This record gives sequence, structure tokens and C-alpha cells, in this order.
Amino acid sequence: MREDRLNSDIIYNGTNSPELTSTTDVSNLAHLHSGSAVRRKSQSDNRETVKSVSIGKVRLSILEKLLVFLCGVAVFVGLFFILQGRIKTSNVSYQIDLTNKQIQSISQENQDLNSEVQTLSNDSRLAKLAEKYGFQIDESRIKNILK
Repeated sequence: MREDRLNSDIIYNGTNSPELTSTTDVSNLAHLHSGSAVRRKSQSDNRETVKSVSIGKVRLSILEKLLVFLCGVAVFVGLFFILQGRIKTSNVSYQIDLTNKQIQSISQENQDLNSEVQTLSNDSRLAKLAEKYGFQIDESRIKNILK
């Protein structure tokens, strides 16, 4: 709001076209059209002088204050939900990382166990064990099943 007084005048010469009386009148013209000017008719000639008047502070009504308050509350509630969503996303991301680490650990354990199965089911190892304990291996009765 403009609270200062404007000292320059805008003079109308009866044809409703303003004559500017100073270099600051262009800003006053815009101020004039906003409805904050007072018109006076001069006695000596047929011209109308418009002087600017200062406007005091505008007070907000109760409804406008309530609307501003509710908008503020809505902003804070929205920020709360956004923050809560980001926290949940962070927690889920952490759980995913833990699960991926467990999957890698179990995959490594499975590879180690498969390697051990290959070592234990080696034909030469079985032949040595059979000979050590006094068994004979009949090759015609052995079937290899590949997975």
C-alpha cells in the first residue's frame, strides 16, 4: 500500500485527456486509475485537478484471517505427510538393502555347498572309499543324474 503523499497534479482539460504537470505524473496516473484520487473543479477555468490521497493500512476481515490460517495449516499438514512418506521410503530402502545382503550371503553359501557336493560325489573318491572299506563298484549299476 502506498502511504506517502504524492505531490504532483494531473490536470484534465475538459476532454478527459490528462495534461501531465511533472515527470512523476506517469506513476500518479496509474495510481489515479486505481481509485485513490480526489477530483476538484477549479473556479477560474474549466479544468479539473486531481490530487492523490494517501491510503491507510487495509485490515483483513475475520474470514480472510481464517482463510490465511487454514492455508498455513494445510501447508504444514502437507509438509508433515511428505516428511512421513520420505521416512517410510528410507526405512523400506534400508530393509531392501538388508534383504539384498542376505540374498548375497545365501547365494555364496549355496555355491560353497554345491562345490562340496561336486567334491563328495566325485567317482574317483567313491572308488577309493569303496576299496578302503572292502566294497566293489559295479560300473553297470551306477547311473549319473545331472541336474
